[in-house]
Amino acid sequence: AAMFFKDLTRVEQLEERADRRGPSSIRTLTAPMEALPFKSGSFELVWCEGGAYIMGVDAALDAWRRLLAPGGSLVITECEWRTDAPSEQARTLWQAYPGMRTGDDNRHAIAEADYELLGVVELPESDRWDEYYTPLRARIAALRAGPALAPALAQACAQAEREIDVFEHSQGSYSYVFYLLAPG
Repeated sequence: AAMFFKDLTRVEQLEERADRRGPSSIRTLTAPMEALPFKSGSFELVWCEGGAYIMGVDAALDAWRRLLAPGGSLVITECEWRTDAPSEQARTLWQAYPGMRTGDDNRHAIAEADYELLGVVELPESDRWDEYYTPLRARIAALRAGPALAPALAQACAQAEREIDVFEHSQGSYSYVFYLLAPG
C-alpha cells in the first residue's frame, strides 16, 4: 500500500510511531509520485486515496501503470463535478485544482489511457458528512478550546472549516468517487 504526504513531517511521525511499536512491515519512502523507484510489475494493487490530484489523474494513470503486475489493479479516488453548473462557492473552493472534471470526463480519460473500468463507487454525501466532517468539526472546536494554535495549524483549521461550509451549502456540486481499474 502507498500513502502520499506532501509534508515530510508526517513521514517522520509515521516512522517514529512504527519504531515505537517494534519491528513492522511499514517502510517509508520519500520520492516523486510520478517517478516512484520501484521495478515494473512490483505490485498487484496500487491504491491512492485522495492523492492522484496532486500530479493529475491523467499523469497518475500513466505513471502508475508500469508498477502493476500482470492482472494487477489500480484504485484511485477523485473529486469530481456532479453538475455542469457548480455553485460559485464550490468553484471558488476548487479553483486550485483546475484538473477537476465531471464523472463522464474522468471515465473518458480512463478509457483513453487504456484502462478497463472494473468498478465505480460514489461516496454518499452522508458518509462524507457523518464520517468525516462532523468529527473534523468537533476536533477543530476542541483544538480551538485549548492553548493558542500554531499559525500553520490555525490556517489548516480555517481551511477545513471553509471546506465544510462549502460542502454544507453546495451539496450536489461535487463528490468523491472511487475508481477500480485494470490496465487494458
